[in-house]
Amino acid sequence: MAAALTGVVVGKIVNQAFETIKNVREFDSTLERSIETSNALEPLVEQIKGYNDALDRPREEMERLEKHTDNKELIKQSKKLSLNLWKFLLFPGQRAKLLKQYEAFQRYLSLVQIENKRDLMEVLTHLKGNHVNQIRGLSGAPEKPEFIGMIRQFNELKDELMKGGSSVLVLTGLGGSGKTTLAKNLCWDPLIKGSN
Repeated sequence: MAAALTGVVVGKIVNQAFETIKNVREFDSTLERSIETSNALEPLVEQIKGYNDALDRPREEMERLEKHTDNKELIKQSKKLSLNLWKFLLFPGQRAKLLKQYEAFQRYLSLVQIENKRDLMEVLTHLKGNHVNQIRGLSGAPEKPEFIGMIRQFNELKDELMKGGSSVLVLTGLGGSGKTTLAKNLCWDPLIKGSN
């Protein structure tokens, strides 16, 4: 009976030793992944902060993001621990902390993806409601330009269009001479607008 009990105890100790060795081996890769993720996120979070401030968005959104991306202290502790190989029995516990932080970050990202989808749908709905999705310039007259000078040419073109018989005029001239400005201004003239 004592031999059987001893065998069970030794078996558990050996299994625990193998589990500890496995965790010690995986500690470095877990730490490395945490460092890489932290380094990749840092500049992105700074950019998001800038956009958040520019858009005057609530600070709480940034605090939530920072809470899930700021793991510098945990990484610092883990690096310090990894330099002291005599503390290898602490590696599994520290690895568990790193994994827990990583899993919490993954859950947060899932939530953020859904929030982003909702926000995008809200913006698109708002834009559709305001009919902003029309391409400017292809529907209706172009914006009225600043019009200085060329009064004589403008009146001649307007008279030609108002005579009847032709609804299209060809404007030719050197680049920058005001052809487009003249044509746009004709589009805004009340007499031209009223004669279909």
